[in-house]
Amino acid sequence: MGISLDMLDSAFHSMEIKTAAGQALSIDGSGYLTVNGNGTFTVSATDLDIRGLNAATDGDHLYLTDSTGANAMAVDASGYLTANINGSVTVTATDLDVRDLTHASDSVKIGDGTDFLAVNADGSLNVSSTPGGFGSWKVSVESVGTTESELVSTPLSGRASILIQNLSSNDIFIKEATGVAVTDLEIPKGSSFEAALDASANIFAIAAAGTNSIKVVEYAA
Repeated sequence: MGISLDMLDSAFHSMEIKTAAGQALSIDGSGYLTVNGNGTFTVSATDLDIRGLNAATDGDHLYLTDSTGANAMAVDASGYLTANINGSVTVTATDLDVRDLTHASDSVKIGDGTDFLAVNADGSLNVSSTPGGFGSWKVSVESVGTTESELVSTPLSGRASILIQNLSSNDIFIKEATGVAVTDLEIPKGSSFEAALDASANIFAIAAAGTNSIKVVEYAA
């Protein structure tokens, strides 16, 4: 009578798997296969699930190594990775969120890489202000009447500020665009107006009466 494999019972039957030379596969007392090999063993798996690893039992059996296999990543007693770096480490981030910084443990410096903003013990800032100098300046004489006209229509290149002297006998009025009226900024007769206006700023003016000679001084950095 033939015997099917589903009728085998370990209590009554045994089966050996042998090579052509008669060498049988060996199983130890715990039921594990024993392997005697001097070469390299490769384990291939389509889906190797390591989600069930347990630190208590598996922690000493999982290593991250370099391509040589000789250097493994080290973890200290607190569970932190340790690193021995001889070069520089660069962290690149498109959006680095630092909103969780706290004054109790963090420090942030604001500066140009050489000089940094100083904060006093009471939280106030130290500010050192050095007046800037001008590289050149230009004086123009403009005629302003009751019909609006543009002052210094060809501005000084690199202009940083401007001074308008109204030494006439009439008040004048200025505006940054056309349509200037007597309700706009007034420069009374015998007074001056000074502002930080670069070369892109336009200045239009009219006079309360007559035709008046106005001096304009432009300063460039």
